Amino acid sequence: MAVKEVTVSILDRNYKLRIGDADEPHLLAAAQMIDRQAREYSKRYAFSDHQDLLAMAALGPVTELQKMNASQTHQDTTMAERLTHINGLLETALRT
Repeated sequence: MAVKEVTVSILDRNYKLRIGDADEPHLLAAAQMIDRQAREYSKRYAFSDHQDLLAMAALGPVTELQKMNASQTHQDTTMAERLTHINGLLETALRT
């Protein structure tokens, strides 16, 4: 995978990053999402500095990610339990 340097801008501050080609569209979309959300917070809430806005902008998507991970873990556990049950049924059926 080719590595390239890209610059993203969040709250008028540029960040240079080295990333793989395949990651570029995702990184650019993420930077735009963070910038847009931070700017929205700046219109609605009082803040001391941009770090406050960035922290608030990060909490939303990270909370959603945590929910998705918890749900996936639950689904994985449920699937493992079902497979164990099916395996037990098959072993019983094969013994008879």
